[in-house]
Amino acid sequence: MTFWDDGKDSWQWDRLTPELWARAGEPAPEIAGWIKDSDFHQWGTADEIFVSGEDAVVHKLTEEKWRRSGYQDYDDRDPAGWAKLSWAPEVNHLSNQYTGDGYAVTPDVWRYEDFPTPAVVNRFPGDSFRYQATGSDVIVYHGPTMTRPITYGEWVAAGRPAPQPPQR
Repeated sequence: MTFWDDGKDSWQWDRLTPELWARAGEPAPEIAGWIKDSDFHQWGTADEIFVSGEDAVVHKLTEEKWRRSGYQDYDDRDPAGWAKLSWAPEVNHLSNQYTGDGYAVTPDVWRYEDFPTPAVVNRFPGDSFRYQATGSDVIVYHGPTMTRPITYGEWVAAGRPAPQPPQR
């Protein structure tokens, strides 16, 4: 990047190949606080700010990195965010944290998003605990991001909600 004056609109951005960098005398690189066309965003479930560039790599910013960016404006993605049930290991991406709409994500997806801190909740809106079958002692959690049998320990950690009859 070449700074022609103080206005960001006048800065010149060029991706250098190793050959061009060598021809420029291999100047010492500096940490860029802001890169043209970067996307800054914040999920509705935490105060963290993230940035992704043209390479689509997502980075969680520290306060220092955000300061170096010049405190760029960011896209507030509320009501979307990340959450996990306090009693279950799955991390979930929520398209709407208020309605509980969302899906469980793989560890690779969470890593790609640079591990946004999930809101820890005990329940999702509209979820239920049901017996697997009449006369069964197996409890199945039915929620917006998963449906699966849960262990006794998970049920206790969820607050021992009264199981409903099985779904028909």
